[in-house]
Amino acid sequence: MLYLQLKKHVPSSSEDLSWLKARLVDLAHSFVSSSIDSKFFALQANHFKAIKSLKSNKDIYITKPDNGSGVVILDQTVYIEKMMVIPGEATKFEYLSNDRINDRTLNTETKLQSRFLRLYKNGWLSKETYDRFRPVGFATFQDVRFTQSP
Repeated sequence: MLYLQLKKHVPSSSEDLSWLKARLVDLAHSFVSSSIDSKFFALQANHFKAIKSLKSNKDIYITKPDNGSGVVILDQTVYIEKMMVIPGEATKFEYLSNDRINDRTLNTETKLQSRFLRLYKNGWLSKETYDRFRPVGFATFQDVRFTQSP
């Protein structure tokens, strides 16, 4: 990734470029194989007790923040109240009747079916792949792994 970011820079010679590639590979391997110095990251016994206590407390909810990294600890009832408000916000969600949900799903499924069939007929999908991934009766894909087409 870093090497790709350096592409806009022009090396002074091909030897320098080869040296840079070798050095980047060497640094990557040494980083992966190095051990972490535990004195910088050591958790004390009281840290583990505090974490275990928080984890077992059913009155709180522990999650990631919306932005950035870290940990957010919320009162469970406050969290549930906030989450129940979100679906009711008319600016963000629209209620769909069952007919509209089924129509959208059926419409999407029909389009997908015709595209898969076209790919199969043009030789881009094998019979096995076509049968495996084409939508059948509102089914969801459980295992989606595409292989190179013939």
